[in-house]
Amino acid sequence: MTERQTQNPKANIKTVTLVRSCRSSHNSLRSNSVLGQNNNNTQRTASPLDIVGMPGYEKLETNENELCAIVRLVPEAYLEFKNLLMNECKIHGCLKLAQARSLIKIDVNKTRKLYDFLLSASLINKDPI
Repeated sequence: MTERQTQNPKANIKTVTLVRSCRSSHNSLRSNSVLGQNNNNTQRTASPLDIVGMPGYEKLETNENELCAIVRLVPEAYLEFKNLLMNECKIHGCLKLAQARSLIKIDVNKTRKLYDFLLSASLINKDPI
């Protein structure tokens, strides 16, 4: 915010107020549907990724195919993440979600889905054996 130096202190207050009101109206325009956002706060979901023919596709099981498509992971990357998490679990005897997040640097939501999938398939465990 810029202020002009004037003799009258009330003039400064009006200038500051005017600048603030212009900014707030500009921010409200940006946050509305002017930028293509919808007002009903619904979240869009991405369509599944077509992974057929991608590197590593033939090495996946059917349920792994579905996971990769829904989470939008390239099969080759999924296999690397899976092996990494399984090896860490073997080394430490268990694997917590926080450890998985620090090991693989992808979106935390994708990491969570991958971690939950490996837990449900009993490929890793979160509690020590």
